[in-house]
Amino acid sequence: MIVALDLLSGLAEGLDGHIEKLVINSNIMQLLYQCMQDPMPEVRQSSFALLGDLTKACFQHVLPCICKYEMVDCSIYVVCVMYKYVSSVAREKNILNFSDAVYFACCFVWV
Repeated sequence: MIVALDLLSGLAEGLDGHIEKLVINSNIMQLLYQCMQDPMPEVRQSSFALLGDLTKACFQHVLPCICKYEMVDCSIYVVCVMYKYVSSVAREKNILNFSDAVYFACCFVWV
């Protein structure tokens, strides 16, 4: 299960907006919701990573599903999205220190 979620996460990140067609014509969000309920923390972690990648790639199709299935508490969702954003900023700016990446991202977003 974890490998499958990580594979989908990699596809979402690699295909970026082009994964939108696959998300529209599938029940991936319903299945993702079920994975988020899994008792194994590793499955839930990979599920949230996939949610973050799908949010980044095709937010307009993910948001209605989050509301429909009441997937996550809003605060958890915001943390996941912010983590994905900070990670991407760190990669783009070649920032190796995570605390520097968080500082940079916060300055960029709230200034």
